[in-house]
This record gives sequence, structure tokens and C-alpha cells, in this order.
Amino acid sequence: VIEEVIERLQKGGMLNDENFAELWIENRSDFRPRGRRALRMELRQKGISDEIIETTLDNLDEDDLAYRAAQKQARKYRNLDWQAFRKKMNGFLARRGFNYGIISSIIPKVWEEFSSSIDQNETT
Repeated sequence: VIEEVIERLQKGGMLNDENFAELWIENRSDFRPRGRRALRMELRQKGISDEIIETTLDNLDEDDLAYRAAQKQARKYRNLDWQAFRKKMNGFLARRGFNYGIISSIIPKVWEEFSSSIDQNETT
């Protein structure tokens, strides 16, 4: 019975690790952006092969994902000075699986945008 069900699911395209990995990454990218390292770990935990994982992650734009994650998180850090903002944002992005090179380029950009939007709100 199990073999028949598996065969039927495979014919229907419902047991496809490549599709699953792509949908998983797409969902994460839209709702809870993660870096390549975190996504790789999550997919391995789901039993996806390393080959499929690497193929799926090839087109990932980590800079954009880190930027979007940092933008969302920056609202929570609005009362912090630069040093505290940088420290908290660094930890947040690192826990999301982004590497230091990406983090170090994103944090100043988000700080600049966020601090200028606060300045504009205070003058109006």
C-alpha cells in the first residue's frame, strides 16, 4: 500500500525534492528572510540532498534578503544609538544565517535610511 501511494504521489508531482526546496526558499524569502547558511541547514533537516540544496541556492540574492530582513527589524531598534543598533542588528542577521561580509555592508545602509526617515518624521 505504501509503495502504491508513493508511486501515485510521484506521478502527480507531489514528491519532488527540487520543487519542495524551491518553494521552501521562496516562502522563507517572502516572509522570514534567511541567509544561505540557515536555508541550507533547514533543508538538510528536511532530508533534502546536498546536490539539490546547492542547485536551489545558486540563484539566491543574499544581499537583498539581508536588506529586507534588516529593514523590518530596524523598526524595533528605532530608539538605539549607532553602536547599539549595529550590535543588535549584527546579531539578528547572523542568527538568520547571513555572513559577516553581507552584514557589514547592509547595516550602515539600513542605519542611514532609517535614521534619515526618523529625522524627516521629527521635522514634520
